[in-house]
Amino acid sequence: MLETRDLTFSYGKKTVLEKVSLSFSPGTLVGIIGPNGCGKTTLLRALVGEARPREGACLLDGRPLEEWGRRALARHLSFFPQARPVPDMTVSELMSCGRYPYSAPLQPLSPADREVIAAALAETDLAPLAHRNLQTLSGGERQRAYLALLLAQQTPVVLLDEPCAHLDLPHQLSLMRRLQALRDAGRCVVTVLHELSLALDFCDRIVALEGGHVVADAVPAELVKSDTVPMLFGVLPQKIVTPSGTGYLLLPQ
Repeated sequence: MLETRDLTFSYGKKTVLEKVSLSFSPGTLVGIIGPNGCGKTTLLRALVGEARPREGACLLDGRPLEEWGRRALARHLSFFPQARPVPDMTVSELMSCGRYPYSAPLQPLSPADREVIAAALAETDLAPLAHRNLQTLSGGERQRAYLALLLAQQTPVVLLDEPCAHLDLPHQLSLMRRLQALRDAGRCVVTVLHELSLALDFCDRIVALEGGHVVADAVPAELVKSDTVPMLFGVLPQKIVTPSGTGYLLLPQ
């Protein structure tokens, strides 16, 4: 289990998160929502150990993140950041980076590693682009390449920051179904989403942040009954039934 206890984080004199206590369990897909600047990305960076809190702690399986070695942590937790480099390498070479926690330094990829990479490329529709340089890909293709890297890492905890950015609607839906599949396989999946309708349609639980505080932590059906969504976004969610199932239509307030 991944958790925060009274997490407080500041940039200089500006407090971005204040006494945030949350827990994330295996077999769940949690969406983090909120307006720009509310602390969503900072929360994920703290959960992955990239940002040290001013107060409080982040724990994985009951141990503070700083007590985990880098390689051991990379076997348990993977992170899809909002901003990513575009190195001069092929898609396949990027995928190989996802297997480093499982091998000794300078050890070549094993047949099992190559099978994992091939499966990740297939799941993200990137097999035809495996030998393309990342710098020649579109923004959406690079987004899918980094998702494939995350899948190749095969960790029980998966954190993602705005994974749907740069993706067209079919690939957004495909990505959210992939996150649900990871959840169904018993993984803990936590994702920041700006696409409120996707959060309501696909997530099991939604945490809403405002001004560095948790203002809601509920299943989607309960969240839409509260005033949280109109307060944060100025829209009213309305449940609708479509030929493919149920969903939410966001209406102006």
